[in-house]
Amino acid sequence: MLLSACGSSAGRLGGRGGGGGGGGWSAPPVRVVISEVMYHPVLEEGYEDARDVHEWVEVGNAGENPVDLTGWSFTSGVDFVFPEVELQPDEAVVVVASRADFEAIHDLDPALIVGEFTGRLSNAGELVELSDADGDVVDSVLYSDQPPWPMGPDALAAGEAWLPLSDQPEEDHRHRGRSLVRVEFTGDGSNPGAWESSDLDGETPGRLRPSGRTVAIPTLTELAVAGAGEAPLPPDTPITLSFRTSVSNLDAVRVEWFVDDLGTTSEAVSVVDGVADGYAWTVELPGVREQSIVRYRVVADGVDGADVISPREGDPMQWHAVFVGEPVEGNVRAYRLYISPANLVRMTENINEGRVIGGCTPNPTWNDREAAVFVWGSDVYDVRVRFQGSRFQRRNGPWIPWTEPTEIPIRSWRIAFPRWAPFEGRPTLTLNKMLQSCPGIEARVGFQLYDEAGIPAPRTRYVRQFINGRYYNFTIEIERPGEEMYLRWQDARAAEDPDLPLEPGIGHLVKAVGCNCDEGPWGWGDERLLSAHCGYSVQERYAATYDRKTWQDWGTADGIRELIEGLHAARAGTDEELRAYLEANYDVDRVLTHMAVTNWSGPWDDMLHNHYLYQRRSDGKWITAPWDLDLTFGPQRGPESTLYASRDAGGGWWNRTKNSFFRVFTPEFEAKLLELNNTILHPDNVLPKLDAAMAEIDLDEVNATPTGPSCNFLAREDVFRDFATRRHAYVNEVLGP
Repeated sequence: MLLSACGSSAGRLGGRGGGGGGGGWSAPPVRVVISEVMYHPVLEEGYEDARDVHEWVEVGNAGENPVDLTGWSFTSGVDFVFPEVELQPDEAVVVVASRADFEAIHDLDPALIVGEFTGRLSNAGELVELSDADGDVVDSVLYSDQPPWPMGPDALAAGEAWLPLSDQPEEDHRHRGRSLVRVEFTGDGSNPGAWESSDLDGETPGRLRPSGRTVAIPTLTELAVAGAGEAPLPPDTPITLSFRTSVSNLDAVRVEWFVDDLGTTSEAVSVVDGVADGYAWTVELPGVREQSIVRYRVVADGVDGADVISPREGDPMQWHAVFVGEPVEGNVRAYRLYISPANLVRMTENINEGRVIGGCTPNPTWNDREAAVFVWGSDVYDVRVRFQGSRFQRRNGPWIPWTEPTEIPIRSWRIAFPRWAPFEGRPTLTLNKMLQSCPGIEARVGFQLYDEAGIPAPRTRYVRQFINGRYYNFTIEIERPGEEMYLRWQDARAAEDPDLPLEPGIGHLVKAVGCNCDEGPWGWGDERLLSAHCGYSVQERYAATYDRKTWQDWGTADGIRELIEGLHAARAGTDEELRAYLEANYDVDRVLTHMAVTNWSGPWDDMLHNHYLYQRRSDGKWITAPWDLDLTFGPQRGPESTLYASRDAGGGWWNRTKNSFFRVFTPEFEAKLLELNNTILHPDNVLPKLDAAMAEIDLDEVNATPTGPSCNFLAREDVFRDFATRRHAYVNEVLGP
């Protein structure tokens, strides 16, 4: 496979901003233009509503006469009024977010830095307008981070794993990357072809025409593959590509293509010429065999020579792709993964030594991801994959005979998608092997109950997983808690209660990934105090034990450490002092709700890991949320098991947060549990969800897996049903009047 990355197989190439170019545009007599924009530097630090201090905008004089910019201003995008500046022909000046930060990165004559703007440039694209002293718009650009605009200026548009090896590590490009550079000055500034991506770390503030181009670059305004969609393209049938270009006077357009061989990077590339009809072009590729990944790109001959016009130069995706094969028949959705045998073997080797080597040293490959290809219908995604799970479950599961290699393990999978091409809006898929969680009804039903109770919870669905064309496992897909899930939760809460404080954006989310141990930097994730261990500082241990899931590029463990240390200081005081601390630092009602649903379900390992803590940005308060509901709702703890898990300290595992709330909020907990027991947790609400979950399971498809089911699905349903009915009665008996 060539070093490449792609998103969906086809579609309209229209970003959030920008037009197809030039229609009806007449150049103003003064050609002062917005000529270069750095709108999203690599690894920029700050909340999404804060200033990115390394942003800047260049303004250049593309005309023949000097221009007095005094009193000119940016009237959209950012705010700035120009001081006394006379701009000579072919000269450019720069307006920056922060002069000090700009000068620390760029060696530019300080006289060319004319001031600092306020506001910030959107990373997704927006309208930037330059107006003269009379308030008339002189130039504007409605840029975008989506094709046909260059994607590279959006902080390279990809995480480090998707960058070519020559561009790694990402840290080498901090606060730089690629800028958006104007190449054509007489046409519409919102024409994507008027702009190109700078070379990597090759931004050119203060200099016009760095590439020497003089005309707009041809771009694609539409791209489609005939028959592409939710089904693969049929094998041995010609593949018809159609697209429209931004200009009609191209000498030639052709498509370079190859069939991906996952075991090599030296596939032979073929070329097919396009057939023109004005702006429209058609290319017919020959049919290929079943289960083929066809990669292609569009090349055009223009005034400045030949250009790869889609994907664009500097984009992280180097090829488009489409899948050819037969549909997978069945009732449950099917995901196809294609991975080289070497990478499949390496996935197991990465975790063979466990999370920690020799008691203190973290396994450096424990979370390594390997390159693979994910297919949905005819759409192709280049992804990174690893096995998923705790330090125990990640290596636990049966082995099955395979072709190459000769055997592979049944494991849970984590599939990460590139930033420019999430799958159905999600950056990550987690496919649980349903071994300990068999048959997945705990997660399928349980997370719905949490969600109805107002607690952040993942969405789930059953999925069949195929690897390299063979049926691998019947799994449950569980949404990974992260930015998308918590933004959805915050929006839902705001819709329910308009009086809630407005959230300025996503807050701080950490996952307790501890253990009943101290190993390397990890410790007990039950909100106990952590101390230095194995040469790791206290701060490093909090960062490892409470894994950050939002603001990962720059966030620290300060917040969770302060929360836990403050909790223990309050626990050492009176009940009144503890209650005051909890009320000041937690959303008490949400935490009690989470505790009530959790303890109702009969938890057995939520004490030291398998939970999340989330700090809202509006008021700084924390909530708790669930993860990993294995063996809840009956199989581990029966319907008459304790309602007060973690209330009693000592003798077993217990969570310090829950224990603290029990110490001063037990009456409120009991009232909350009794309320939920007769509403959301009532059998009339729980059992229909169980029925619906079981109806989604096709037992024939389960039995057809290489290992067959890891439990008796129907017997487990009976346990859940009995638990829900008897638990309801038991709670009313214990807590009712």
